[in-house]
Amino acid sequence: MLRVKPVLRVVAMSTVAVATVAAFAGLAPVATVIRGDDLDGRVVVGAGAEPQAVEQACTAAQKDHRQATLAAYRKGMDAQRRAYFRTHRRLKLRRSFVQRQHARLKQLERAAACTVSGQLVAAPPLRFIFHSGSDQARAAALGFNLLDVDSKSLADALPAGTRGSYWLGDYINAPTCDWEKSDATIAAKVRAGIGDRKIWGYYFSNEPDPYGCPNAVAQHRARAALIKSIDPTKSTFISLDMNWREQALRQIPRWVGVADYVGLNPYVCFVGQPTCDYPWIDKVISAANAAGLVYFGHVQAFQADEWRWPTPNELRHMLKQWAASKQKGYSVFTWSWGGSVLASRPTLMGVLKQFNTVAARTRPTLVDQ
Repeated sequence: MLRVKPVLRVVAMSTVAVATVAAFAGLAPVATVIRGDDLDGRVVVGAGAEPQAVEQACTAAQKDHRQATLAAYRKGMDAQRRAYFRTHRRLKLRRSFVQRQHARLKQLERAAACTVSGQLVAAPPLRFIFHSGSDQARAAALGFNLLDVDSKSLADALPAGTRGSYWLGDYINAPTCDWEKSDATIAAKVRAGIGDRKIWGYYFSNEPDPYGCPNAVAQHRARAALIKSIDPTKSTFISLDMNWREQALRQIPRWVGVADYVGLNPYVCFVGQPTCDYPWIDKVISAANAAGLVYFGHVQAFQADEWRWPTPNELRHMLKQWAASKQKGYSVFTWSWGGSVLASRPTLMGVLKQFNTVAARTRPTLVDQ
């Protein structure tokens, strides 16, 4: 079964416009723009039909190879087109070539989007939601097994089957470049939690800035070492700002080994943009994997400032991207924060519950081990 999809695509540069419309394979004429450096004008030709996308299974090595092949093909498309246009002056041949390029690109994109065999499109064993304190039981009912707390007593009161990610206070960026809480205060809190199985670990920094604070990485390494020196059985956790774009990617290698887990928060659904910027999540994942970072993916489920609520399908897409990565756990931002209340979006809650439930049924939980 074929699906006809109109496509308007700019494929190179030109100045003078000449239009020709054609239909191919019995399809209704729809517009694709061809532009070439040596083409005296612009040609509008019929776009071909695209087969329905079908998700494929592949090995990890096959996926890596397919993604590399896709990247190389995209990079070479303009050069291939210019070379062809220099030796083929007929418009019919040129538009046919562009159509073949477009069809090949779509084929490579579908192949590169395969799901690695054996990977479940489900949440990992560690499933955290931010700012869950207003209704821990309801957050737990969605399948989250790490909940947000800022005291030992709140961790001890969490629902069965869940544990606390204990917030210890933040690192204050420039010009302060120092901790909100002293080492003595942190040591006392960690010491009080020794042997408490309801405390999973200690979350001790959110979005530190290593550019504005050159000693930030060393300071974080020292604080993590302090926590581990008192209670080596608990995990350490920090989050990095992945919304600086290229600056965000460059900082990732600096944080390798600083904490047991590093959260990465590329939020990609923006106000006024009908489509979320999914490729940015892929770039963050690729950079983290290349650096050897042990990470949690953070998924957007909020609205604030330039960010909007994702739709259910957009949320599923982001969850699927992270599920196919090397994440050791994942986090959702947020249950309730700054006027965003997840409970006001029952369809999003349903997506999260379904996602987490598959994990609970198919993977052993780590929170009670």
